[in-house]
Amino acid sequence: MKNNKGVFMKKTLLIFLTFALSSIAYAKNIEMQCNIKSTALIVMNNGKPSLDYSTLKGKNIDIFIGSTKRNILYSAKLDDEKSYGIDLEHSISLNRNYEWIKEMISKDKVEVVRYLNDQYQVIKITNDSIDAKYFAQWNFGWVDKSFRLQRYYKDDWQGTYISHIGDSSIIFGLDCRSKSSDVDGFIQFMQKNIKGHDNNKL
Repeated sequence: MKNNKGVFMKKTLLIFLTFALSSIAYAKNIEMQCNIKSTALIVMNNGKPSLDYSTLKGKNIDIFIGSTKRNILYSAKLDDEKSYGIDLEHSISLNRNYEWIKEMISKDKVEVVRYLNDQYQVIKITNDSIDAKYFAQWNFGWVDKSFRLQRYYKDDWQGTYISHIGDSSIIFGLDCRSKSSDVDGFIQFMQKNIKGHDNNKL
């Protein structure tokens, strides 16, 4: 009976935490749906490619960047029931005067850099470009994931998503449509609420 009660409490706590994390309201966000137009793959095993991501051509990757006064979240998620290890989701704390965080906020640019131990994260946003990068050392090797987008017409963007995991690499060519295109408003929110600091130790 005690074991059943413990399992029930653990499940209840898990449900609560999941709901709490999913219900975070971001003051400003940027959302895009990107269609995979092309793929390039380097995953070799005994002289042959061991995985084929060409089947993902035509699938979508949903890109999200959200900010509160405390943190900025960036994610890229494949619109498929299998993530293939492609998905990217990380956050960076803001308004913390730590030597491993740099915040550079100007009239037309937001740049946040975090470096701690074996992790390196970067977010750069201008009116016409968005760059996000996550680089870290895991048990099985280095992980390096990033997306880079450029606006080419109003709410139309294009760019690449690149994933290096261990000895495998994949590049997607993306054509994106903005769901929430208030990039200017996002930058203005950061200007108003993020104090910004640049530590020379970075």
